[in-house]
Amino acid sequence: MKRFHLFLCAFYFIFSATAQINFEKGYYIDNLDQRIDGYIKNQDWKSNPAQFEFKATENATPKTITLKYAQEFGFENRYKYIRATVKLDRSSAALQNLSKKRIPEFVTQELFLKLLVQGEAMLYRYEDGNMIRYFYSKNDTGIKPLVYKEYIEQDQDLRKNESYKQELFNNLKCSSISLNRIKKLKYKSTSLVDFFTDYNSCINPDYKNTIVKEHREFFHLSIRPGVKYANLKLERFSTIGLASRKVNLDDAWSVRAGLEAEFILPFNKNKWSILVEPTYQYYKSEGELDNETTSADYKSIELPLGVRHYFFLNDTSKLFVNAAFVLDFSLNSTITYRDRVQLDTKSRNNIALGAGFKYGDRYSFEFRYDLDRNVLSDYIYYDSDYGGFSLIFGYTIF
Repeated sequence: MKRFHLFLCAFYFIFSATAQINFEKGYYIDNLDQRIDGYIKNQDWKSNPAQFEFKATENATPKTITLKYAQEFGFENRYKYIRATVKLDRSSAALQNLSKKRIPEFVTQELFLKLLVQGEAMLYRYEDGNMIRYFYSKNDTGIKPLVYKEYIEQDQDLRKNESYKQELFNNLKCSSISLNRIKKLKYKSTSLVDFFTDYNSCINPDYKNTIVKEHREFFHLSIRPGVKYANLKLERFSTIGLASRKVNLDDAWSVRAGLEAEFILPFNKNKWSILVEPTYQYYKSEGELDNETTSADYKSIELPLGVRHYFFLNDTSKLFVNAAFVLDFSLNSTITYRDRVQLDTKSRNNIALGAGFKYGDRYSFEFRYDLDRNVLSDYIYYDSDYGGFSLIFGYTIF
């Protein structure tokens, strides 16, 4: 229980810290075509927003600007959102909910579209959950949908309506863009951005896309040594109606060594990641019951699979919390009960909760609490609780 209280204290510290997404220099254009400069809370939206928080100065109280009051907003020399009334097909892409109609099922909506390419030909993106749609305009004409739709034909086969290819072939012709290039064009940001950039460069050799692609980090590999404080409780159940016998082995410190692979999710300012951390750990201790010794020599490879959330303090420092489902693989480990019964260990899985600090995307420190797990899962008449906490030091290789 004391270990859990320590974790709760660390967890409370993380959430009580004022680690919010930063307000960054930005602007919006109101309905009178006036540009208003200030600071916008950059939430690195996965789904396109319908509003944003704005401050006229760094110390001002933020206010919410909705779609109704802003024609455009964005961040200097980076990305921007444009208000537009467009035809949007919200057909599901989930296999079990696919439409049986080839033609798009348009509804007219007013939205903030994210501008991906600026030039004679403009490319826009709209995302809402798992739904992604692209739009384009040419020579400041109206914004049109680029149609891509998966549907089920009467023969129950999966079909694709790829009308966006015909649309681009008809309206974005240039000598350097072949029909074969359009045939291979994928309905994805990277493919479409390259295509629109190439088209604008073909029309104007001096063209440069002013929408700067933001640097993204997608993967980190870290060495994670540390120390672990753990204990083991054993219980032997009687088969003849007698009371069960319990023994608590002494708490013990040991060294642990892990290698963490962290996969950064591509939204919300790199605040979320998926973790995999194979770790070697061991525990060696003993306890007394009726003047007889119960001892444990327990070694294993833990494989935590988890998720992490960061709270940015400034450009170099951040706090984090994580939770993981831990798979455990014993390595030739045994528990000797009362000097005479030798038990082979086989662990059940458990949960681990952590809180920590990272500096300069290089150095980290984490306090991790391990919920108890049974390391004698193969035995009917024995039960065990193995748990503890770890102090983990991290060095990110890349």
